Amino acid sequence: MTQLEDAVKGRITEAMNQVADYEKLSPEVIRQRVADGSVVIPKNLHHAFSARGVGQGLTTKINANIGTSPSHFNMEEELGKLDVAVAAGADAVMDLSTGGDLDLILKSIITHSPVMIGTVPIYKTISRVLRKIAPARMSRKMRSLKKSNVRPRPGWILSPCIAASRGSR
Repeated sequence: MTQLEDAVKGRITEAMNQVADYEKLSPEVIRQRVADGSVVIPKNLHHAFSARGVGQGLTTKINANIGTSPSHFNMEEELGKLDVAVAAGADAVMDLSTGGDLDLILKSIITHSPVMIGTVPIYKTISRVLRKIAPARMSRKMRSLKKSNVRPRPGWILSPCIAASRGSR
């Protein structure tokens, strides 16, 4: 059952109690606002963290963004960024990773995090598509460079990914 379904049926959940305590409001006020749609409680049953509410009449929440890139991915660094964000008062953290083992990175961040975690699923899709396209474009570019007797310089390897993300040129 969702928070909304419980709220509409008049039931106050543990998450609603947590939000009420954090916001210094009564659980009934939170339940009513969830029921009427003016407050949401993003709470995943598979991730243990203290619930926070977002919406009308609630305190502003702090969100921090972390994530890897195709050219740099280090799990320890990401978990360190997560720790710094939480220590600085983040109520939520977005994993915007686009490089490395994206499933493992997200799972590790969720497991390590004491706050809610969000993602942008299209980033994973785009990253996977670019990983398939980039080698083919790189292969064509290298053949072209070999024909022209030009020696590739550091940094050139990024151009197929950039070209793939902007369309053919």
